Amino acid sequence: MLTNRLITIEGVAGVGKTTAGRYLLKLFQKDEIIVKFLGNFEPIERESLLSEAIRRLIDKDRFLRIGWERETALLIAELLESIEEDVIPALISNKIVIYECYYAAILAYQSARLKEYPRYQSCSNEELLNHTEKLISPFFKEIPIQKYTILLTCSQDILRKRNEQRDQKPYNEEDEILSKRIYKMFLFLMERINNCVIIDTTNFKEKKDLYAYLNSIYNQIKNNLLYE
Repeated sequence: MLTNRLITIEGVAGVGKTTAGRYLLKLFQKDEIIVKFLGNFEPIERESLLSEAIRRLIDKDRFLRIGWERETALLIAELLESIEEDVIPALISNKIVIYECYYAAILAYQSARLKEYPRYQSCSNEELLNHTEKLISPFFKEIPIQKYTILLTCSQDILRKRNEQRDQKPYNEEDEILSKRIYKMFLFLMERINNCVIIDTTNFKEKKDLYAYLNSIYNQIKNNLLYE
């Protein structure tokens, strides 16, 4: 039986998704609950040429930037592979799954990327999302739906600092514009999603501040996944 024990963690690059996911993983493990932490193009317990290819592209240029159609096809294929090989087996075996960058991430990122093309520059966020979803949703009709979503956000100044420290390269104006667009898409998408919490980490001075917030909502997340 496929249980609905899927948590998704979303947000733009550098906002702290992996940090949040790893800490949630520790909290569940302290309660002796078996959890898989997946996503972010990092193959877990298996090799994936698709995940490795995307990771190399992101490491090279932060965003894929290989043309919208090719990007979208690659992201669809990678997520579907991960769902089939990792997510569904984990859920079937009654594990909790924490997934970084799930279906909403493709919608938000690729809808924001469309705005870079002249024919779509006059489109509203809703129009861009609807266009992207119309194209990609047929591939995801049978995927597990998350029961809880965490959207992380922070100021552009902090994003710039984190991305430059992590990637050892400038966070330029183009990166900032795209990040802002992606975040706006996420906000629009979150209106459609049940059990979503938005965490603004702008005023969190250290990781322990994020940990404290996650501690405060952990029981709510756990009970939502296990008992509702």
